[in-house]
Amino acid sequence: MANITDVEDKIIAAALEQGVTPAEIAEETTAQFLEAYGRLGVGEPDALTYATDHIDEMQDLIATLVERGHAYAAGGDVYFSVRS
Repeated sequence: MANITDVEDKIIAAALEQGVTPAEIAEETTAQFLEAYGRLGVGEPDALTYATDHIDEMQDLIATLVERGHAYAAGGDVYFSVRS
């Protein structure tokens, strides 16, 4: 199993710069990622999962971490509280 980050700030910026969609950037980088397995002589993952397929679960997890004091919001971002 491998997780593919198919949307994030760098992907969005690259898409805007290249005049393509974030999905196209993600598709290309995913292909490069999988090709690297072959060059390294390592078997490809049995399955891929994409971050965008799990946005709701990630938001719920982040909310739970904040509610329980294990994460905190600052400057529009959420950070894990190491001391928690």
